[in-house]
Amino acid sequence: MVLVTPLFASAVDLWFSVGRSYLPTIDWAVLELRVRDVFHHAVLVGPYSRYGWNQPGPLLFYALAGPYRLLGSRSVSMHIGALGVNAASIAAIGWVAFRRGRLPMTLCVLIPVGLVTHALGANFLRDPWNPSLPVLPLLLVLLLAWSVTVGDVWMLPIAVGVASFVVQCHVGLAPFTLALVASAVLGMVVAEVRARSRPSGAARRLIPVAVVSAVVLVGLWAPVLYGTFVEHDGNLGRMWRFFRMDHPTAGASTALKVLGWQWGPRPEWILGARGTDVFGGQVLDERWWMALGLVAAGIAVGVAIRRRVEAVVWLAGLVAVGFVVATVAVSNIIGVVFPYLTRWTWVLGVGIGVLVLQGLWLSVAPRHRAAVLRCAIPVTLVMLVGISAAETVDALNAGVPLASQQPGARAIASQVIAKLPRGDRPVLVDTSYGTAVGPGLVLQLERRGVPVVVRPDSGIIYGRDRVAGAGPYRATLTMVSGAQDVRSLRLPGARIAHYVERRTPATAREIREFVARAHRLPPSSERTALLGSLRRQLTEPASEVAVYLSG
Repeated sequence: MVLVTPLFASAVDLWFSVGRSYLPTIDWAVLELRVRDVFHHAVLVGPYSRYGWNQPGPLLFYALAGPYRLLGSRSVSMHIGALGVNAASIAAIGWVAFRRGRLPMTLCVLIPVGLVTHALGANFLRDPWNPSLPVLPLLLVLLLAWSVTVGDVWMLPIAVGVASFVVQCHVGLAPFTLALVASAVLGMVVAEVRARSRPSGAARRLIPVAVVSAVVLVGLWAPVLYGTFVEHDGNLGRMWRFFRMDHPTAGASTALKVLGWQWGPRPEWILGARGTDVFGGQVLDERWWMALGLVAAGIAVGVAIRRRVEAVVWLAGLVAVGFVVATVAVSNIIGVVFPYLTRWTWVLGVGIGVLVLQGLWLSVAPRHRAAVLRCAIPVTLVMLVGISAAETVDALNAGVPLASQQPGARAIASQVIAKLPRGDRPVLVDTSYGTAVGPGLVLQLERRGVPVVVRPDSGIIYGRDRVAGAGPYRATLTMVSGAQDVRSLRLPGARIAHYVERRTPATAREIREFVARAHRLPPSSERTALLGSLRRQLTEPASEVAVYLSG
């Protein structure tokens, strides 16, 4: 498939151009540590959350573990595994579209998919980070749910499987995903009852599907059930208690402004992300009420009703349910609405695109469709080849993942490893003053066969087997990040690693631009804090890290 070619090119480039030179940091290092755990013991929870619990389940780790091991356990294999997941999602989307409407429907689906993959970009498509990786699988869930509602009932077990992966990756996607699957089940039951003269006939057809779907559901959630009821890890309980608490949330107004980027005159899913504000949050669409996409989709549904094409009406219903649930989900985002928390809403933009193209197709008189299709095929092929070529160039120019963090990660790891005392006992890594620096160093130590435990950590970030005990330890490594802390803290032991990264003129100009934008904000405590932080950044290095060794 032409849309998968850029992902293959990206994988080849990562393997041969980046290779072993890539050193993951922060969340990406933690992901690799947990994937490595899969080969040593059962992993029962998902990636960590900044709110003090883990995502619901570990399917992400198990999905990436196979490619990781097959490709020699290189760090870059994590990104190649992410490309594999996204390539499989694109191929499955094309397959479902072909089942729904053969070549015309395939074209109507692949054009929006090509547009959204181009808008997402090469760095996103190769990113194994748990808020990023489920986006294309979530689009697959939408199409699978649609397939189920129009009578392809054996797509339900597949939908349940893909939906389980999505939810276990990021709990924020659970309301949207569950709403799609629940709507699919409801539509399936309604369709089967309508198609059969007796309820017993519908039951005979649906019971095997329900049984297989239940087996898939239980099988994929078995690690979570085992961790909850046998290991008593308490993760689901922590999540439940957290979401029952009162938190400051984005609100419905912000949610509509976020979703406006998908239905408005400048859709993100076609034109790409709109950037961030001075706080790093999602730029909002103040003209969200210009719902041109929704109007076009509504016209398409009207054409489908007139043509009595019920399948398109069902798709419109799913997209409508999706927008309602997405509004609720985005309005309940806690704190700053970061773009990575809303990227999944692009799936709804793709749904609008499919509806509009279907409306255009159905508006063609049946006697003219063969001729129109003969023209549409080469035009679509040229469009997709052009998109694929642009994506391939983007992939080949993407370079090393997390490129800006590579010099510091490499310098710290090499200095620490060179001065680490020999021995068989574990090394204690104290991240009290350098949380962001810890994961990369822990990963590099473990890759060299050094057992590591971490303090402070309850097992949520690094896993229970890395929780520090009473010792004894070969050595204690205390990490400090930030120019102020490196200069002011007096820690025991010798400083064995030190790295300073100066700000580039381009970065300084960007900070001054943020200062100017912050001055235009209404006076508030948040503005004052932001201005103070930005001014300090102009006088301090971009980053400074030190590591101290004590026995």
